[in-house]
Amino acid sequence: KIPYLVARLAHKKRVPVVAIVGSVGKIGPELDRLFDGIFSIVPGPIGLEEAMAKAEDYLRFTIRQVLKIFRKGGSCG
Repeated sequence: KIPYLVARLAHKKRVPVVAIVGSVGKIGPELDRLFDGIFSIVPGPIGLEEAMAKAEDYLRFTIRQVLKIFRKGGSCG
């Protein structure tokens, strides 16, 4: 998939890379190694209908949280 390829290229160049996903399942060692962070936009166990209805709000919130880390000088990796 494209996120995996982007993560591989970024990792080679030592560029921090995060994945923002609908939900986080089991993360294998390869993904754990390549991504500096994997963040779910879904705040907890909710139904598909609610997740879809509020996806934009959830995505905006998660992106703000990730950007806070970078703005405060947090480094990945």
